[in-house]
Amino acid sequence: MLPSSPHVRQVYLDSSGIVPALRSLSPVDASNTLCIDSTTLDVQVGRDVAAEVHSAGAGMVDAPVSGGIPYGYYGNQDVLSLHESFQV
Repeated sequence: MLPSSPHVRQVYLDSSGIVPALRSLSPVDASNTLCIDSTTLDVQVGRDVAAEVHSAGAGMVDAPVSGGIPYGYYGNQDVLSLHESFQV
């Protein structure tokens, strides 16, 4: 979980980020990799990052949480998930 959209873009897409690391994997290893992001972010950033993850051969799940810090403290956050079919 990252603070916001710019952070997600940086962590996934920078030259030392997740997507370049995925591209260094074998096709089998990449296809067995699932990235899960729990950041509440801009829809277009989520789509852009997911497209890059998919183009690297891995899966992507957008799973933001609701409830904020107070709910997290007591273990009452909800996890929302939107993804395509992925076999682990």
